Amino acid sequence: MVVKVNCQSLSVPKTNPTTLSNETGLNEEALVSLLRNSYELQQQDQQQKAQEEEEEREEKDDEEEKETVPSPTSVVNEEIRECPMCYWEFPKHLTLENKKQHIENHFA
Repeated sequence: MVVKVNCQSLSVPKTNPTTLSNETGLNEEALVSLLRNSYELQQQDQQQKAQEEEEEREEKDDEEEKETVPSPTSVVNEEIRECPMCYWEFPKHLTLENKKQHIENHFA
């Protein structure tokens, strides 16, 4: 025996699917623009944070570099005590001009 069932009696009543537009009462265009704007703001925040971190790293590198490299003024203010070519220790009475002349003689 074949039983025929009425299809309409078995079907589930149709309801609107749950969507953001249904829940918030805003139309789709408004929701899309809100979501897009919030995403763009998040991206901008991430870029700003990345830039700030990069600047901090550069500042730290610069500070470390300053600590390790002697300043040119300290080199100029120090007296030349020995020849950089032959490592001869200059006498204390030798003038700067004589020290330069000695060093230049190595290149002649």
